[in-house]
Amino acid sequence: MDEIPTAENVRGIIARKHQLGTKLVTGHKLQYFHEAMIEFAKLHVEAALKEASQKVKLADGWQMCNIDKNSILTAYPLEKIK
Repeated sequence: MDEIPTAENVRGIIARKHQLGTKLVTGHKLQYFHEAMIEFAKLHVEAALKEASQKVKLADGWQMCNIDKNSILTAYPLEKIK
């Protein structure tokens, strides 16, 4: 998997796309947007992992296998979301 862009990277892309001035890019409003993107991503990662842990299915022939659902829930550390 390629490197996933950080919220800071996305902030820069948005700033360049809309040709925002440097002062605006580092302003409080954009900082709130940056923090909101991080929280949004964390919520979606948590929801996706929870859904995956609840809907995991075993392949044919693996009926006696125990699944450690916690390993699914912790498969992607939220600390990686920056």
